[in-house]
Amino acid sequence: MLSEACDIEVRLRSETKKPFQFLISVEAAKYHSKRITFNALTGKNQNQTNNYIFHIQGSQCHKKNWHFIVWKQIEDSSSSKAVWEISDHVKVKLESLPFESLPSPFNYQPSVNVSVKDDLKLHFGSRFGIISCQFCV
Repeated sequence: MLSEACDIEVRLRSETKKPFQFLISVEAAKYHSKRITFNALTGKNQNQTNNYIFHIQGSQCHKKNWHFIVWKQIEDSSSSKAVWEISDHVKVKLESLPFESLPSPFNYQPSVNVSVKDDLKLHFGSRFGIISCQFCV
């Protein structure tokens, strides 16, 4: 075990024009986000954003699975009465590295970048200051 507590940012980015919903659940930290809805890929000058940051803090977050769930909108449903079904569900264990031993001027934030692309599946990107294992028991 590397750390008793976790302090991890999950940085979600939408890379699709298709609508989807996303939720993250961390069993050990008793953290369950609300379902976030992305309606389209938008640019910098528009009101909507295609990024969302989740900040998860808790103790022994590596003990249980982290759940990343993506829903896709059923094509026959309208946006006012949308019907959603799960398109991807990834279970992974994440643990932050202990940065408290570093000198105080350094402010490192352990993070993982994830994105949802046109296939409406979760894609893991770069990680900083964390260990991850998707196939750990």
